[in-house]
Amino acid sequence: MKISSFIIACIALIVSLFAITGSDAPQALTLNQGEQDRIVTLTGEAERFVAPDVAEVSFSVTRKAPNAQEALNSVNQRMAAIVETLNNIGLEESDVKTQNYSVNPEYRYVSRTVTSPEDAFVIEDRGNERVFDGYRVRQDVRVIIRDLENVERIMTQIGALEIDNVSNLSFRVDNDEQIREELRSEAIADAKEKAKVLSRDLGVRLETIVGFSEGGGIGVPYAARSLDFAESASLDKAVIPVGENELRAQVNVSFVIE
Repeated sequence: MKISSFIIACIALIVSLFAITGSDAPQALTLNQGEQDRIVTLTGEAERFVAPDVAEVSFSVTRKAPNAQEALNSVNQRMAAIVETLNNIGLEESDVKTQNYSVNPEYRYVSRTVTSPEDAFVIEDRGNERVFDGYRVRQDVRVIIRDLENVERIMTQIGALEIDNVSNLSFRVDNDEQIREELRSEAIADAKEKAKVLSRDLGVRLETIVGFSEGGGIGVPYAARSLDFAESASLDKAVIPVGENELRAQVNVSFVIE
């Protein structure tokens, strides 16, 4: 009776397993080591040229003084005047952001010589000596220009201010989340289309996806240039073409040969 009961239980278990396998429930695909060779990875790509709607530019204000407080006061006064000017030409305070503020001592090296005690005319060279040479304060600022029609006017105004360096002028798309999603979908569709062509050429099925990754993400190249207004402050107007940005998406989709 015990053996019969065991056999009946085994049969019931087998029947239940067949019932589960034949159901409509999704089944997980597991590949063993030998089946890894059946995986094919295809790359899908998508790109789009988009006109930028935001410009960014960096500049710095720096001052050196015998003591830190004097250097700090000088930079703060200059920066207050610059921010007021930027606000007057249409920039919001929230779009003028300090990226770095540093206070550092500086030194210079001088030759140190002494008179020989034995002979007043003999000079001994003791090498270079580091001498304190004051404090330097530097403030780096990043400015966002949201109205591209004002870029040339704003850059001309910035060039007329008492600024030490203007650099890294760039153009970008401000809110590009929707474009990112659209490009990702287009790249996935591109990979699937390549899978259809390859499956037809090989005479196999490539339908089940077993892996996905984004290769390199979505790049947003931008135009960047360094402007030296110390030499070009006399220009009447800055000439700055905006152009277009190329947005790209790249995905890697892995299919299993069935």
